[in-house]
Amino acid sequence: LAMSSDILIGYTGMVSFGHSAFFGLGMYGAAAALLLFAPPNLWLAILFGLVGAAGVALFVAYFSTRLRDIYFAITTLIFSQIFYVIIFTWTDVTGGENGLYFTQPPFTIPGIFSARFSTVSLHWFVLAVVALSYLALRRITQSPFGMVLQSIRENEPRTRAIGYHVERYKIVAVLLSGVFAGLSGTLYAVQHRFAAPDF
Repeated sequence: LAMSSDILIGYTGMVSFGHSAFFGLGMYGAAAALLLFAPPNLWLAILFGLVGAAGVALFVAYFSTRLRDIYFAITTLIFSQIFYVIIFTWTDVTGGENGLYFTQPPFTIPGIFSARFSTVSLHWFVLAVVALSYLALRRITQSPFGMVLQSIRENEPRTRAIGYHVERYKIVAVLLSGVFAGLSGTLYAVQHRFAAPDF
C-alpha cells in the first residue's frame, strides 16, 4: 500500500487523500469472490480485487487528473468518501457496518494442488507478492515512463511543453497506484477473513 501511494506522491507529485478507497475496493472485491464462488479460490479473489480497484481507479483518474495540487487531493478525498458511504449503506451487498466474513480460501492451482493456508504459508505467500510488487514498481519507476512521472513532479508545464501528454501519464499513474493498492487490500482480506468499512 505504501509503495502504491509512493507512485503518486513520491514520483508524480500528486497528493491523494483518497488512496484508501482503492485498498477497500480490493478488499471487498476479494471478499465478494470468496463468498460468491464455491469452492473459494484465492486466484479468483485476487483477480476480482484487482479488477474492482483498477476500474474505480480509472474512473477516478479520468475526472481528478484534470486538476492540480490541492484540487486533485480534494477530488480524491470526495471520491473516497462517496465509496465509503456506498459501502456503509448498501447493506444487502456489503454487510454495512458489520462487514463481510468468509472462510480462509484454499491456495489452489487448478487440477494440480489444493491446500489451506497456514499462518506460515500465508506469510511466505504475502512476502513473495510484496517482493514481486517491489521489483515491478522499481522497474516501472526507473523506466522512461517513470522518468516522465518525475518530470511532471518537478515541472508539469515544461513537461507538457516538450511534447508529453501529461494527463495520460497521470491517468496511468493513478491506475497503477490503484491496482497495487487494491492488491494490498485483497491480501489484507485473505489474511483477516473479514472486510469492513472501517478498514
